[in-house]
Amino acid sequence: MVQIKALFEPPVEKLIAQMGSPDNKLALEAARKLLDKNCYRDGSLRGINLRGANLRQARLGRANMERAALQDANLSEAYLGVTNLRGANLRRANLRGANLREVILNEATLEGANLRSAHVAAAQLHRADLRGVDLQGANLWGANLRDAILDGARFDEETTLPDGTRWTPDTDVRRFTDPTHPAFWRSDNPHSPAHR
Repeated sequence: MVQIKALFEPPVEKLIAQMGSPDNKLALEAARKLLDKNCYRDGSLRGINLRGANLRQARLGRANMERAALQDANLSEAYLGVTNLRGANLRRANLRGANLREVILNEATLEGANLRSAHVAAAQLHRADLRGVDLQGANLWGANLRDAILDGARFDEETTLPDGTRWTPDTDVRRFTDPTHPAFWRSDNPHSPAHR
């Protein structure tokens, strides 16, 4: 029975194309089948084109999506914990309320993305482009923001900074991004990507 079922399963390439659908139900079903086929870690999703995909509430944890194209994608309330998105393009992506704990976003482009109320704790954002990103209410506790570009990023009093404090209008965020800053912050937690 299992062998017969396998004959009717769509090939990986077709599932990847469906995962990029603006139809949330179709995209989530494709993501689930790709997970079942162990495609999250085997490199099948590296460089994937998911521009404009509706992956709201998708379970994408631990996927290798390095250099993925996710511009204008809806990833609100998605689980992306420990996912590799190094060098990915997430321009204008909706990540509102997403779980990005320990995600790798080094050298990724998130310009204009919505990370409002996102859980970005212990994330790696080294050299990430965060220009104009909405970080209101986001939790950045323990995140590595070294050399990240934060020009025009929006914070509020509900934003938790990498050192665990709350953002205020007087906060100098350069102390988290600029290693030449006299008060540059490094984590004492050996599990943090911003560890000394």
